[in-house]
Amino acid sequence: LELAFHDLREPEVEAGPSVFATSVTNLVALAECPLKFKWIHHDRLPRRPRASARRGTEFHRKAELHNLGIVAFDDAEDASYDAVEVPEAMQEPSVDPWQVFTASRFATTSPAFVETPFELTLDGRVVRGKIDAVYVEDDAWEIVDYKSGRPSATDAKKVQLQAYALAADAGAVSTATPETVDVTFAYFGVDPVEEVTDRADDVWLEDAAETLTTLLAQGAEGPFPAAPSPSCRYCDFLHHCEAGKSFLAGSS
Repeated sequence: LELAFHDLREPEVEAGPSVFATSVTNLVALAECPLKFKWIHHDRLPRRPRASARRGTEFHRKAELHNLGIVAFDDAEDASYDAVEVPEAMQEPSVDPWQVFTASRFATTSPAFVETPFELTLDGRVVRGKIDAVYVEDDAWEIVDYKSGRPSATDAKKVQLQAYALAADAGAVSTATPETVDVTFAYFGVDPVEEVTDRADDVWLEDAAETLTTLLAQGAEGPFPAAPSPSCRYCDFLHHCEAGKSFLAGSS
């Protein structure tokens, strides 16, 4: 008895439509400047390494390991965090962020969740991220994003906490969902730490869902206009952005 395999073919599987997915970091970039998002997410243009990004990663790694109660044996450069960009001039701290962290309430309180990844789907589109820390007391949660730099007034940064709160409310962080949620940016580039907190109530969450749903739709389909601002000065793509160069020339 002989078996002939030369006529066997792999079963054909019809590929379904691809799902648009992006990161929290990229979604914040979209809120700041849609053209910048296009160059990052769709065109995958190369970025230049920054000393501030390295410092931020090192700080986040120290905070993560402190919260986990372990000592580092690996290189922080390979760690992955939601590294939302801050202009270089604003990122450079005048103090040691780690020293500020160790003197803060966050060094003496153990979070229930540390560097927790999540995937949130809104209207068929996906945003993925990783939450620095979640502090839980009874049914109340405080979601905290650690910042190694100084405070920034950029409204687009709020998108980061909106994604985190929606993920918690949807059960994408834990099977247990909170009764109340506070969201906090903790800036360790100033001494003492500066905290900015919002209560993510029903109205806040509804606004967050609308904002993120709109951004995800734009991220998938455009349009991607330039949105020049003073932060163009620190943009990796300024050299081929006529809108950014014109804005900075007019504001100088």
